[in-house]
Amino acid sequence: MQAWTLQMRRVRELLLFLLAGGLLCCTLSVLSNGWSLMHV
Repeated sequence: MQAWTLQMRRVRELLLFLLAGGLLCCTLSVLSNGWSLMHV
């Protein structure tokens, strides 16, 4: 039971990490696009 909860916690941390990474990539791409549009 304890191993199961540990695995679930690890999976949840991995999902949060992937979600944060995706949001960061989206934000960076939007910022770079806005920056290039501003300079052009």
